Amino acid sequence: MKLTDEQKKLVEENLNLVYFVVDRYFKKSYFLVEKEELIQEGFLALCKCIPFYDEKKGKISTFIVKCVKKHLSFYIMKRVKNNIQTCDISKVENVLKYDDSYNYSNEEQLEEFLKRYMPEPASSMAADFYIHNMNWEEVARKYCYRNKLAACSMVWSKMKIISKNTYLKNKFIELFI
Repeated sequence: MKLTDEQKKLVEENLNLVYFVVDRYFKKSYFLVEKEELIQEGFLALCKCIPFYDEKKGKISTFIVKCVKKHLSFYIMKRVKNNIQTCDISKVENVLKYDDSYNYSNEEQLEEFLKRYMPEPASSMAADFYIHNMNWEEVARKYCYRNKLAACSMVWSKMKIISKNTYLKNKFIELFI
C-alpha cells in the first residue's frame, strides 16, 4: 500500500488512537485474540483508512476510531468463526468427560484447578460442563454464546493450553484418577 508523505505523517501522528481503541473497546476480547495481535491489525486498519479521509467530513480522530473499531470487530469475528469451523463438536464433548469411575470428592479440587489455570469465563464454563453436569446448550445460554459450538470451542481452545503443558496436563489427569 502506497501512502503519500502527508498520509504517512497522519499515520504517525495517530498511532496512539489504535492503542486507545484496543484498550477501550476490545479488552474483553483478549481471551480470543492477544492484545499485540489486535494492535497490529489496528495499525493495518489505520494505514488502510487514511487514504479515504476527507477533511470536510469531520475530525480525523473520529474517522480513525470508527474505521479501526469496525476492522477489529470483523477481524475478531473472522478468527472466532474460523476456530469454530475447525472444531469437531463430538471430540470436544468427550475429551474430558468423566465416566462412572470418577471420584466425586475431587470436584472442589477440579474447580479450583480450572479457575487457577484457565481465564474467565472459560474456567466457569468448563466447571459448569464437567462438574455441574450442564450440557453445552445450557452453558451457551448461561454465558450468552450464540450456540453450543461457539461455547465449547472457546472452552476447548483454553483446554489446549493445559494439554500442551506437560505439568498441567498430568496434574489435571491426577484429579480424575
